[in-house]
Amino acid sequence: VRGLFESVQVNTDANGDNIVGDAANEPSLAPHHLNPANIVVVWRQFDSVDSDFRQAGQAFSRDRGRTWSGTRVLDPGVFRSDPVVRAGPGGEFYYSSLRGPGALETFIFRSEDGGDTWTAPLYSFGGDKQWISVDTTEGPGRGMVYQHWGGRFTRSFDRGETWDTPYSGSVMWGQETVRYDGSVCIASGSSGVRVNRLINTHDPDNPPTIESSTATGVLTAGFGGPP
Repeated sequence: VRGLFESVQVNTDANGDNIVGDAANEPSLAPHHLNPANIVVVWRQFDSVDSDFRQAGQAFSRDRGRTWSGTRVLDPGVFRSDPVVRAGPGGEFYYSSLRGPGALETFIFRSEDGGDTWTAPLYSFGGDKQWISVDTTEGPGRGMVYQHWGGRFTRSFDRGETWDTPYSGSVMWGQETVRYDGSVCIASGSSGVRVNRLINTHDPDNPPTIESSTATGVLTAGFGGPP
């Protein structure tokens, strides 16, 4: 406990104790869109502190993070990295994972029960440093899943089952979010921030239109609602 905050370790043994020699990093978490008490966290799980082999770690909470269940790896024995998890508007969760170490490509796991069980990995093209977002607005793109990596972008109209052939022209890496109007914003940069805004992403008959812009300074969380 530190002030008003309490730290809870997720990757423990059955008794809730730390596992000696256990190693994990790069966590990503998301709350259930309809039930915020349900949180899913994902991470890179290593065999040990001395190992470079990593897998797709995962756990879920039903009480706002006070306790955690289902701690395990998905797709055991497969090298996986760059974990990202996002929640969909109907309560589903999407776990994006980079498979390697040779030809790098990404897969999506989807959970319909708050992180307790997951689909088999669904191929989503992808590459190093991918990121995903989900449209939770009330617009025509509601429920769509988006992914970008290495200057490329793809989208899924069927909750991650299949993906469009990737489009070129987006920023290289970084994070993305869906605006209140359903457009997708992708931000990347160091001393300056470059932002791509993609419009018409919900239209299956046309490729998304990419509007590029460059901003200096620090990017703030300004894409969640009307300006």
